[in-house]
Amino acid sequence: MPHFTIRYSGSGTGVLRVECVTMEDAAAAMAEARRRLAVSRTFSSAEVSDDEHALYRLASRRDGVSAVEAGEARTSERAG
Repeated sequence: MPHFTIRYSGSGTGVLRVECVTMEDAAAAMAEARRRLAVSRTFSSAEVSDDEHALYRLASRRDGVSAVEAGEARTSERAG
């Protein structure tokens, strides 16, 4: 099974927690990060990566947790 790294950050902070998880696929790792962000009072964002390549970036919001593929996030940052 593949290994993924999930990095959790707080609002206005750097990385506060790093977890190395073994999941079926990247979508399962993203779902794990989404669950933790949905209930956390400390973490406001997360990044899921494999072998140091970012796959997903997640952010908690009042209406839930949003997720975007890391490649899309880079495109959005350049456009904005």
